[in-house]
Amino acid sequence: MSSSRVAVTGLGAVTPAGHDVRSTWEALTQGRSAVQWSPRLEAAGTRVRIAAEVRDFDGAGVRSRQPIGRLGRSAQFALAAGLEAWRDAGLDSAALDLDRCGAILGSGFGDAAETFRETGNYLRGGARAVRPTYIVRAMANAVTVHVSLELGLRGPTFTTSSACASIGSATGSCSARARASSYSSDGTTPCSAARGSTRSSRVSASRARPIT
Repeated sequence: MSSSRVAVTGLGAVTPAGHDVRSTWEALTQGRSAVQWSPRLEAAGTRVRIAAEVRDFDGAGVRSRQPIGRLGRSAQFALAAGLEAWRDAGLDSAALDLDRCGAILGSGFGDAAETFRETGNYLRGGARAVRPTYIVRAMANAVTVHVSLELGLRGPTFTTSSACASIGSATGSCSARARASSYSSDGTTPCSAARGSTRSSRVSASRARPIT
């Protein structure tokens, strides 16, 4: 086993508990639950009406070179968190060899909200009612693509997808590549940082039982 050490040098977060690392950490340390009654689920007519949603997130507030409104919601979350981690790490694209900088993120199933919306469009109006941008907004690797494009990374760029273990898979993949070739998902050389992102804006279950 390689003795090379891998370090997390920057953090970023968009979660049901907060839109950045500080607010998320404060909610966790203060024991504030992010699970609430969901008007969106109620409007959708689902059996379960409680969820841990990312609420009041405005993608327009993300300082990006890309047209943020054309991105799916999960990609907006990933981009906001990725840029926060990049700034937190103090990285500068001009000082890095971007051919040796990559992005490895995890996404359990892509943008489910896009799939839900376009399924409704299809059922109501057929194939022609589905927006042509559906695939690029909903695909699981959109989260990684937009982070990589924003930062100009030209190294390995891919998404791991293993349900709730997606973040762990992304972090493990990044660590292994960093040890093997001295570059990382966030571009620090030789010090490396791993970043995983999964879309969890809505989490619900068909049956809920109290935990004792």
